[in-house]
Amino acid sequence: MSRLMFYIIVGLLMVVGIATSVQRHVQFEIPWLPGEQRQVWEIEAGINFTAQGGPVQVDLALPSHQAGYRVLTENTASSGYGLAYQADELGRTARWTIREAAGSQTLYYSVQMLVSDDARSPAQTPPDVATTPWERPYDTAASQLIDQAWARSANNATFARELIRDINGERQEENARLLLTQENQRRWWCGYSTRREFKPGK
Repeated sequence: MSRLMFYIIVGLLMVVGIATSVQRHVQFEIPWLPGEQRQVWEIEAGINFTAQGGPVQVDLALPSHQAGYRVLTENTASSGYGLAYQADELGRTARWTIREAAGSQTLYYSVQMLVSDDARSPAQTPPDVATTPWERPYDTAASQLIDQAWARSANNATFARELIRDINGERQEENARLLLTQENQRRWWCGYSTRREFKPGK
């Protein structure tokens, strides 16, 4: 091996080492100098249940980056189970699945959280929602539905769940049927107007 090739290999290794150190410092806040310390919390969770010999699906809410804490590493132990991570506007979840399981089952999850003053919760931008002006008596029916669902809920997720159950579920009442009837009439009129405006052959 020539001396030039040797210097090139050494230079490449130095660049890779420096880049790795910078990436570890920026992403995981690993200190540059000896003696500096960072506080890391290790959180473990175990799910124990008895399977009945059929398919199993288990969902577990997971922590994410939040004010003062940053996720470093995650590990799971679930022999024979399929595992998928999902994220939506409500947060992150882990979903274990298996076609057939029987007897005592145990699923493990662990995460390391770095205490960091610079960590921030992920920004959640609310979607643009088109407002629909309700006329009487539909506005009164909508207000009563909202009040009932709000009283039975604890947060935004459970409020949406209760509202959906009131509209589409078994406990659908007169207010929900009134609003659904008005919405169906509006859709029918929009479709009728579109057909009237469309004139083939011209």
